[in-house]
Amino acid sequence: MSRDGKVVDGDMLLSLRHQRFVSLIGIAFAFTIKALYACAIESAYQQVVWRVWKKNHFTVKGIDSAISLPVDLRAFVSLELWKKARRSICIGMIIWYGYIGPLTILRHES
Repeated sequence: MSRDGKVVDGDMLLSLRHQRFVSLIGIAFAFTIKALYACAIESAYQQVVWRVWKKNHFTVKGIDSAISLPVDLRAFVSLELWKKARRSICIGMIIWYGYIGPLTILRHES
């Protein structure tokens, strides 16, 4: 039975199951792509940080901030990173947008 009380025939039921299956495949594909994207961004961040460390001298606190940037928002307040590692700050913002971005989408129902 459907929501409005009408009897649903077998073909309609099969179509609904197919639609649900296709929707699940799409969700799995989107999750896989997002996970691969996150891995690529993390890898790029590590390469940029190593490159910056080769060129500049950092204090232990600066190194700690650079390492913890993808997982700790407090690392963004490090002046040493803002002065010496602007690219890593930009990539860190992209990483954090990947974490926070999907949470900011609000669904309004009228």
